[in-house]
Amino acid sequence: MKKMRVLLLVALVAAGCSDDSTAPPPPGETITRQIDDLNYVRGTYFLIQPPGETLATGATIDISTLRVFVDDINGSNDQGVRAGYGELDPTADPSATPRVPGNFDELQPLADYEVTTFPYGDRFPVLILKHAIHPFQMLAVAYEEDVPGSGRRAIGSVPACTGAGCDSVRLKLLQAPKNQYVAKSGNPDEYEADYTIAPINAVREQELRNVYDLLFRNVAPEDLSIQVHRYGALSREPSDRVIDNGHAVSYLQILGIDLFADDGTGLPLVGADGNVDRFTNATFLDTERGILFFPDLRPFDPRIATRPDATPADNEFHKPRIAGVDTSIPGLRKLVLWPSGAPNPPGSASGVTPIALRSNPNVYDKLNLQFATDRHYYLKVVGPASAAP
Repeated sequence: MKKMRVLLLVALVAAGCSDDSTAPPPPGETITRQIDDLNYVRGTYFLIQPPGETLATGATIDISTLRVFVDDINGSNDQGVRAGYGELDPTADPSATPRVPGNFDELQPLADYEVTTFPYGDRFPVLILKHAIHPFQMLAVAYEEDVPGSGRRAIGSVPACTGAGCDSVRLKLLQAPKNQYVAKSGNPDEYEADYTIAPINAVREQELRNVYDLLFRNVAPEDLSIQVHRYGALSREPSDRVIDNGHAVSYLQILGIDLFADDGTGLPLVGADGNVDRFTNATFLDTERGILFFPDLRPFDPRIATRPDATPADNEFHKPRIAGVDTSIPGLRKLVLWPSGAPNPPGSASGVTPIALRSNPNVYDKLNLQFATDRHYYLKVVGPASAAP
């Protein structure tokens, strides 16, 4: 699959064409979008199973058994819903797992949601809701999975209703109401990241926070130009790349979406070329929806090896997906966004994280965001006005 051609980052505005015009835009007119790192798509994309659990057990979800439920936390419309619990682990004894009571409506496949393996493969299926849910609503699922060496098991239970009524359901949480999450002790502005202290906070890991709406639909990939920039760059300093020990590395490469170039036949050749990768097993752009997926679970603050909060799941997603290339960390990434002031940022010649490589934990860990001050990076996207929704 061929990659996107680089276009000039110039937005052409046709004279006399107002925003409310219903006439089609002139051929060649483009629009430039600026999308902050904080503005990932919310309440829509969820991993059905925590990736750390998948890596530990090797379990495979039987998607045909998936049932999806939402509690909208509105008691006035609870007629005909199923009472029960959203739980961290519905296979455990009810007294041994964090749980939230709720009244659940069952969603319908295709009409209300779909499941895709497009971003991360068969091992990590993603639930996509047709309508985003509110942070104070609850999302939960039940399904069956096959575990190597253990056979099939049910995750959650939805008993059939009888003439005597309906028994309560036990479901696996994908999103708890926001008020159930715990703030960090001594810092109420951030979420507690120690799940031994706040186990329900682990549910936050199942919402994908690496998906961005580019605000172009059904667009040809060669008609899009995507760059990542840093706020606060000096006037003579490039904002779309890092200069480290004399070498220039773009944020596209640092964030893992430009690691390969077309070898002339549509096959990947190791080396960044300024375009978002679109190869088999390394495709990050859904041009129909206009959605960009970053490979990392936390692209602007990846929790990878040598960080004290590193996780196996973050390491797994950080690696390139094309066979036969360097999968070490940082491997092909060359440089990695890293905590401010931390020593030895991977791949960097600096002893301490330089400003241009500072990660942004605000995107993921901050409870009360201040958008004007908490953003550090942004996407700059140029596309045809005809593809703007």
